[in-house]
Amino acid sequence: FYLHTSPEIFTNQYLLKEDNHEHVASVLSYLKNPDIIYWDEYYKLGKPNFTSIMQHVLLNKNLKWAYYILWIGALFFIVFKGKREQRIIPVLPQIKNNTLAFVSTIAGMYFNKSTHKEIARQKIDFFLAEIRSKYYLDPSNINEQFFKNLAEKSDSKVEDLKQLFKYLQYLQGEEIITEDQLIKLHQFIENFYTKN
Repeated sequence: FYLHTSPEIFTNQYLLKEDNHEHVASVLSYLKNPDIIYWDEYYKLGKPNFTSIMQHVLLNKNLKWAYYILWIGALFFIVFKGKREQRIIPVLPQIKNNTLAFVSTIAGMYFNKSTHKEIARQKIDFFLAEIRSKYYLDPSNINEQFFKNLAEKSDSKVEDLKQLFKYLQYLQGEEIITEDQLIKLHQFIENFYTKN
């Protein structure tokens, strides 16, 4: 029995290269002219079979480079385009202040209806609510201590405050309020605010 570890040397392609035929002749010289030779090709591998598509791609030079370029392109895409892009912030138009227009509209409605009593009542309620929230005083209990505390907190004179609240009580008791009385109420309250 002769076992050879490289059976490829007995192929036609191997024999045609350089002086390989001499090597094959020296190997076969060990047979010594036998009458019968049994040649077993049971373990012959033959042409290699491709077990996967990737093996075929990687063995072909052009396909291998195309595969590498694909992966490099995907990597560049992930690095540069895959990151989260902030959407463009739209330019919003400046919001128009309609407070003055709203106040003048409401005032015009009251003035056209000649509801001076209602305007005076709302103005007085708003003024008293501001005293509650800004100076933390209760205007439902008006006495000497209230005037003293309000004068200290608002830097006003006690006499001026007494005159203001006396006029507020007078208007609250009236059934009909004229335009002149409403203007005088507005002046009293504005004088109070300007001194603060």
